[in-house]
Amino acid sequence: MLGGLLLQGALSQLPPQPATLIVRSNPSGARITINDRVMDHPTDATFKVAPGTYRVSVSGNASCQERSVNLASGQRLTLVCNGTSWTVQ
Repeated sequence: MLGGLLLQGALSQLPPQPATLIVRSNPSGARITINDRVMDHPTDATFKVAPGTYRVSVSGNASCQERSVNLASGQRLTLVCNGTSWTVQ
């Protein structure tokens, strides 16, 4: 039991793991904006990000208004812009 408590204490001190945010669109090739910053890569793109809340929008070939997503440590989230609306996978 004590060994389990020591391990749990050690794990709680580890730094948070990055989250994975995948942004896709149909059709692909749309411009991605995250937190008011235009990304260098169009859809379909994968980003390793710190845990937290992000505002994501897509414009161009497909256009989806800003959507807020909250990512936890180690979480993987896929946002798909289907022309004008988002789906989450």
